[in-house]
Amino acid sequence: TYTDDFSGETAERAEKILQRMKEQGIQPSVKVYSAVLLAWCKRAGKLQGAMAHAEELLQEMESYSSQQDETIKGRKETLRNDQVVRPNVITYTTYIGGLARSKEHNLAERAEDVLDRMKKHGIQPDMVAYTSVLNALSKCQSKNEREKAATKAVSIIEEMEGLYDEEQYYAKPSLITYSTAINAIGNSLDPSAPELAENMLRHMYELHESKRIEGLKPSTATFNAVITAMARSKLRRGRKTAKKAEQLVVEMFRRSERGEKHVMPNVKTWGGVLLAWAESGLPDAAENAQRVLNKMEDLYKNGDTTVGANVVCFTTVIGAWCRAGHVDRAEELLMKMEELFEITGERHLRPNSISYVTMIDGFVRNNAPNAAQKAQDTVNRMIEFYAKDVGFTRPSKIVFNTLINAYSKSSEPGAAQAAEQILQWMENQYREAGDKYLKPDEISFCGVLNAHANHAENGGSERARQILEHMESLTDEERGFRQTVICYNIVIKALARSGDMDSIKYAERIVERIERRTDLRPDTTTYSSLINCCAYYSGPAEGRSEALDIALQTFNKLCNADDEGPNNVSYGTLFKAINNLTPIGKDRNELMWKLFRQCCEEGQVDGFVLSQVRNASSTDLFRELVAQPIGVSGAKGEANIKMLLRKMPARWSRNLTTKAVRH
Repeated sequence: TYTDDFSGETAERAEKILQRMKEQGIQPSVKVYSAVLLAWCKRAGKLQGAMAHAEELLQEMESYSSQQDETIKGRKETLRNDQVVRPNVITYTTYIGGLARSKEHNLAERAEDVLDRMKKHGIQPDMVAYTSVLNALSKCQSKNEREKAATKAVSIIEEMEGLYDEEQYYAKPSLITYSTAINAIGNSLDPSAPELAENMLRHMYELHESKRIEGLKPSTATFNAVITAMARSKLRRGRKTAKKAEQLVVEMFRRSERGEKHVMPNVKTWGGVLLAWAESGLPDAAENAQRVLNKMEDLYKNGDTTVGANVVCFTTVIGAWCRAGHVDRAEELLMKMEELFEITGERHLRPNSISYVTMIDGFVRNNAPNAAQKAQDTVNRMIEFYAKDVGFTRPSKIVFNTLINAYSKSSEPGAAQAAEQILQWMENQYREAGDKYLKPDEISFCGVLNAHANHAENGGSERARQILEHMESLTDEERGFRQTVICYNIVIKALARSGDMDSIKYAERIVERIERRTDLRPDTTTYSSLINCCAYYSGPAEGRSEALDIALQTFNKLCNADDEGPNNVSYGTLFKAINNLTPIGKDRNELMWKLFRQCCEEGQVDGFVLSQVRNASSTDLFRELVAQPIGVSGAKGEANIKMLLRKMPARWSRNLTTKAVRH
């Protein structure tokens, strides 16, 4: 007996049942198809290929629907509802929901296409379908989609309002619809996103007051969506937007006092305002965030509101102080949270892993004196609080990874060894005590490798090699993660600090080892790191020629790679190798001419490239290579690099990527 209830079944098992029904000549109903599709959509974002399965099922249903339409047309007969396999509104909205979860780069575009597919198959999108597309727009991640998200969200709202005006009541937008549209606007990269979000709020009041659409009086959730949009706007205009967010809170209090109890600010409202100030980029951002937090606490203490600050509010302000460079103020706030929780036991005041990670990261980013030790003290305090067994957060893997990172950035003697001890402890906790909560991941290993790479001159490169070999000796199951090239790249970076031929040879073998693997391949950074290893050669003069040969061979491999080619870092590093490894003369000049011309043609010229070309060239050669082609005369000093970047043809830098630019 087959059932259309797949609750509790995995997507894979549900689809197997569906296939078995078809093999036995049993026509699955729309409900069965939709249930299996739902199972796959629930796995979207968690299981690779889940939405491909869902898409295949939807296409199969659409195909059946078209075939049945042709059959009915030819025979002039009708089919019972249980015989028709036509995707319905629920089917399509389920699919759109899966796209929103999927995090795929074109999820919003695909979600919009579903609306057209629905209409093509005679299904009119309803409020839920339109709102689902708006939700996809609020979750999209690609730059291209986010640039259009606000405009598309406004367009969808206008389409729904137009349909409702034409008495197509199935398209009546709800409060959730408008809040979701505002979220989509907040997720966009539109420079006018804050204004668009507030305009949507004012428009809702107009619709409600004019009775054009009943039931659209904005709620706390609506205001929160607008404030969050202002806080999230990547093109925010600092003080103006943060002050506007704060003014909305004042408006909410006033409306609430006039009887609109459904717009009373809650903790999320205050969190949005704190974030707007904290992320404003202003010199006094932290001071304003602290001011708002103090105001929030005063209102709560005086009984003017039932909403008190929670861990998110405190952590937001801690982050603001860290970004402002005042780690002492941030630490005071963290300790205040610890004290408040220890006294009251109120869970909303309990510092969490993000609170501690924010603090540790603040020490590191601000180059605080003894940053690694302060990070260690913070973690020790966290461990001590947890040991009291009164409800404090247990230190997690992310906390220890952040501590390892702190040691990796430290120049203090013994920092690399301290980082490695933490990793070894985490491994022991997992292997001997079965503590999955502390199981090291690639970030753990990369942090320790970076620590040794930054102390390569003190035997760090050798230790980095040993740790890499230890990683390679583990199975994927033992390791708990699949290796990427990142760890290999760090070890090659460490080897570069040694400056001897043995290190270059070992780095070359690492690259060859990756090339032989079927599950891994070198990337641009891998090859560039090996070239850099050659550039740092400082051994006997007779080894320079061999080091240069390895650098050039590696560069040629990169040029011939199928998916990646040399970038500005690759070129700049090769010019550095030429400067360090070749004698001044005709051969060097010819090599510089060839490579710089190629770099220009591939659009990879930036400040790093120009500075390395300058270092490797005589004054006359640099003038011929760079200055004369762009019509500039003068010396080749550092001050001229910025001027040359401004004046050089745009095509010379047309293919630079943000991550690779090193001006």
